[in-house]
Amino acid sequence: ERKRERKRERENVKMEGKELEETEKEKGKKKLPDFLGDALRTLTIREKLTFFLMFIVILCFGVIDAIASRLFGLWPNKPIHEVVPDFIYQMQYTMHTVGCHGANMTILRLRNGNLALFSPAHPFPPSLDQVSDLSGKVEVIVCPNIFHDSNVKAWSGFFADARVVAPNAIKEHVEKMGISQVISLEEEAERQGWTIVDHSPFLRHIFPDIVVCAEGKGDKKEREEYLISFDTLQNNKAEEGALVWLPMGWNGFRVARFFKFVLVADRSGFRKSIEAAVGEGGRHRLSGVVFSHGPPLLSDEVNSAISSTLSVHLPDRDTGGS
Repeated sequence: ERKRERKRERENVKMEGKELEETEKEKGKKKLPDFLGDALRTLTIREKLTFFLMFIVILCFGVIDAIASRLFGLWPNKPIHEVVPDFIYQMQYTMHTVGCHGANMTILRLRNGNLALFSPAHPFPPSLDQVSDLSGKVEVIVCPNIFHDSNVKAWSGFFADARVVAPNAIKEHVEKMGISQVISLEEEAERQGWTIVDHSPFLRHIFPDIVVCAEGKGDKKEREEYLISFDTLQNNKAEEGALVWLPMGWNGFRVARFFKFVLVADRSGFRKSIEAAVGEGGRHRLSGVVFSHGPPLLSDEVNSAISSTLSVHLPDRDTGGS
């Protein structure tokens, strides 16, 4: 009887070990870009073929970019230019996250006259000098999502008194880069009077947009609202890398095909979320949109332009559009 009992115990231990091993394997699978796996499972055959083409383009472009960067160094940042007088500035730089493509660091003047940096550019000395030459000190450095984290640590080192800010969901990711204290974007938005446009229920990762307000100055008494869009909406110039970006849908004012395929879990819900906030008849009447990728759109008709581009580039799944 004792032998049979010991045998059962050994078998139980083996079973528990197998179950634990299988659980760890499942965890390991989930650690693999889970949003990519989720996306592939929900795509149609046509979309999978398009995605495969996008992946090949990104891979080839990434290899070429890596070799060129090693041989010739990074492309220099472009000079700061003013987007909205004494309120919003931008600096264009070359981003190396998925190949080589243009991106913008957005610089916002806060209500106290100091500066907030969003999606920091490469910390080249001329760029640091240009930011330092703007009136007001750098008070906030914002990492809006996992694709715009590359230069956050470097800028926080140069501006040691600045608060590093990130969405709650990626605070731990930013802290692992060696930044000791990260403030949540939600907390900072409340402090600064920003409005976060949160699409997270419809996405596979965290990509908040922010609406900021400029107080009326001089003869212009009314407040103006501007959307700072981090990857959700893009406005890349068609003439810049058109052949390379075409499969990924990075040309023109649109929701990028790459973003839509990989990161959007509910297209209809995502579109409605944007429209309810900043589309035609939305909660915020915008004077312009400032993008992480592409030049800004400054117009009183920008809300209707957003609704129009959503209907074209983000149709419901049952339309078969891509």
